[in-house]
Amino acid sequence: MTIIEELPNLEVLKLREFAFQGPTWDLEDMFFPELKFLLLEALELQEWTASDDNFPSLERLIIRHCYELETVPAEIAEIGPLRLIQLVDCSPSAVASAQEIKKDKQRTKKDLEVRIHSSWA
Repeated sequence: MTIIEELPNLEVLKLREFAFQGPTWDLEDMFFPELKFLLLEALELQEWTASDDNFPSLERLIIRHCYELETVPAEIAEIGPLRLIQLVDCSPSAVASAQEIKKDKQRTKKDLEVRIHSSWA
């Protein structure tokens, strides 16, 4: 991931299956200034920490088939340009956290669409 971070003009990042190892992705010191689209698909990821500091330009976040992911970081919803969070067949706890983000953003009227497609519900 540190090699990918060194690409300052990276706008699209698709992490699939064996993109990285381990149950945790901590982005504390990582910065993707131009990233607009992030796909996390079929990863064994359990914990993920991220915020608007890591992805200041992110517009679309798609998470698919991440069955072990515990939560979608609530801080991700504070990214100014973010317009879409989509979960497709993720764990019930990740779905619940995305639903909480959706509920919070409806109250603040932020222009953020949260789509959830789940076989669990």
